[in-house]
Amino acid sequence: MSKDTFKVKILDFKTVKEDFNEYELEDGSRVKVKVVLADVKMAVDEEGKPKLNPDGNPIYHFNFETKVRILPKNRVVTMSKPSKPPEGIYG
Repeated sequence: MSKDTFKVKILDFKTVKEDFNEYELEDGSRVKVKVVLADVKMAVDEEGKPKLNPDGNPIYHFNFETKVRILPKNRVVTMSKPSKPPEGIYG
């Protein structure tokens, strides 16, 4: 393995709680933002044992997704009709 690569173990996780942060804009609209854990990996050595940082804790690598909802003051949005699927695909 090269100096620039390392092994990781992909860890499963369960969501315990997710909340939106909510902000009110000067026009009365609200913006809701939530950061969601997408995946987490733990660095491991050649034997699969966790690699530790200088404090003695495992080294984790996190990936997050950001969810954003905008709620206009009048709570009205314009949506396009879904396009018709190509014929023959659904039945």
